[in-house]
Amino acid sequence: MKRNKHCCDIERILASYECLRQKIELDKKDIEDLKKEGRNEETKHRLINPDEWNPDIDDNIRQLQKIRNRERSMIRTKNMLNRLDGILDIIRKDEYYPVIHLSYFESKTLTEISMECELSVRTIARHKTRLLNELAILFYGADALE
Repeated sequence: MKRNKHCCDIERILASYECLRQKIELDKKDIEDLKKEGRNEETKHRLINPDEWNPDIDDNIRQLQKIRNRERSMIRTKNMLNRLDGILDIIRKDEYYPVIHLSYFESKTLTEISMECELSVRTIARHKTRLLNELAILFYGADALE
């Protein structure tokens, strides 16, 4: 079974899973720190009412923009990982799911997995590709079939 672009994307997401979880925690801390630095009511008003916004953006406005940008990024990352978690739950019933878990969450090689599962490397590779294709379809829908 051939891997397409979406399979490669899924592989990148799986390989980055823990880093993405850590990024969410770092974003939370950064947002808290930015909020502690303070802002005033006038800044909130100007951000909510951009028609009255002075083109000379002050530091408070920049700080609020940083907070909002960080929050948006964190929400996108959370949503992506929550979606992936749901999809992993679906394929978890597959008898070869451990291939995905061992590959991406325990960073084991195909050889190590084949020894642990007592299967050939070729069998492990074939099922890994099959499961990545299934993950891609569940994640991207019909786009993954192109």
